Amino acid sequence: MLKTLRSCSWLVFFLMSSLSFSQPPANQIKVKPDILIGMTVPLSGELKLVGVGEKEGVEVVFKKVNAEGGIDGRKLKLIALDDYYDPIRAGKTCFVSIGDCQ
Repeated sequence: MLKTLRSCSWLVFFLMSSLSFSQPPANQIKVKPDILIGMTVPLSGELKLVGVGEKEGVEVVFKKVNAEGGIDGRKLKLIALDDYYDPIRAGKTCFVSIGDCQ
């Protein structure tokens, strides 16, 4: 019984020490990129209040999700484009790459 206990102790020690060496140094830990989500809303013009309200509503949800650790450790980031409540401009903003807006 004592021999078995010692064997288990060494096994636990070995596993714990190998786990501690498997962690990368702090300066090599990769930061996961943000998840970018775009929306096109009227942030100016006739329906500015509606668009600003929509944007702020999404930001509240994103803030809550990010405070809880994000999605798989990745933070949500909103890219809101102003379409001036103009259908032609809204159509164009839908095809803008989020990468162009950073």
